[in-house]
Amino acid sequence: MKPREARGLWWSPHRPDDKVAGTLTFTPGETLVLRTIGKLHSRVSPTPEGTILIGNTNEGAVTLFRCGDDSSPLMEKAAQVADAVEWDYYTKFALFGHHFDRPEDIAFTNLGVSLNNIEDWTIGGRFGLPEESGDTVTLRYDALPRFAATLDNFQVAVRDAPSGHIRLHRETRLERGPYFRIESETPIPLECLLNGPVHALHNLVAFGLGIRVAVKWLRTVLPTTPGKTIVEVVFTADEPPEHAQRHQIESLFTLPDIVDSLESTLRGWFGLPERIAPVLDLYFGVLYDEPSMRQPHQFLSLAQALESFHREMIHPKRMNLVDRLSDLVAQAPPTIVGQAIRSPKDFVEVVRDTRNYFTHYERKHFYRAAFGLDLLNLIERMRWLLEGLLLQQLALPADAVETLVRRNERLKRVGTARALW
Repeated sequence: MKPREARGLWWSPHRPDDKVAGTLTFTPGETLVLRTIGKLHSRVSPTPEGTILIGNTNEGAVTLFRCGDDSSPLMEKAAQVADAVEWDYYTKFALFGHHFDRPEDIAFTNLGVSLNNIEDWTIGGRFGLPEESGDTVTLRYDALPRFAATLDNFQVAVRDAPSGHIRLHRETRLERGPYFRIESETPIPLECLLNGPVHALHNLVAFGLGIRVAVKWLRTVLPTTPGKTIVEVVFTADEPPEHAQRHQIESLFTLPDIVDSLESTLRGWFGLPERIAPVLDLYFGVLYDEPSMRQPHQFLSLAQALESFHREMIHPKRMNLVDRLSDLVAQAPPTIVGQAIRSPKDFVEVVRDTRNYFTHYERKHFYRAAFGLDLLNLIERMRWLLEGLLLQQLALPADAVETLVRRNERLKRVGTARALW
């Protein structure tokens, strides 16, 4: 998401005559803040459901949803004395393009979602060579075919919309613009869309690429408004590092790999949170926090995720870690076992001993646990085991799963980290 600054007049829909001047500031990765000159006398608190502020700004109509103010006793006292006190309102969502007076109005029948690195995941859409005809130059773009899958109460489609960036008299740059489009016959509340299909698609692309991704933009079209108003939704989200990219040969899978079974694959993926939500939380916690998470914490998260996967998907009764890991290795894709696990007995035992040490910190486990580069390599091998098991849940044929992991260059290098000095 790009930085935004909207300056103008703001008020509550309940008291349209009580207006104050203010500036809404958004910096990617940080909180949305509206700073006003003076305090709105309407009640604005994070406690009531759906607190809304609206404004007319230099960026047009804006709605702030889920607002709360900085109502410390000191600030309250200052506001009683002077109307010119600067006041901060924190908001969860900013909707640019339309005024929504009620929380129940913030529900949509469509939502477009673009993600960082989705161009690498979709793979397709080609610009042709320029064709000159007199004073005209034509550039051909072959867009992605339109893929769609119908799920419970909505449809997910993959669309492609190239965009141009022009610097007058200097350059024109064209970029691919693939995105997901979610459609429903009945309006779905914004937060249900974000916590449901948007969250699932976000995680699907991150899982396929094996790197962190973030929402680039969210847009909806209001079909009942004159001119079909486009509304852009902005919210606080962590931004991935700009250099985070992944080539196709290092990705677990891309859109062309699952397009022939897109609907069944999406059904399988969308159904996973109901069965193994803790496993997904632990896996994506490691994926997204890997740069800052200490190795012992990464290891314990993956060990817990593997144990939880076995409990929820294979054997719910009480078992020790060694037996659970042995079962998982036996059911994992053979290529992953051969490349990442190698010796199932040694792998299971070192995971057990390392888990016991980092859990209890008893000296008797110290000499059998993995540390340093050995721990780094073990974490990578455990992650591949978990990814292989999750890949099997996408309703892909077993031979298709084997093809995906066999071509992966990262898997060929797994467990080979060495010191440079």
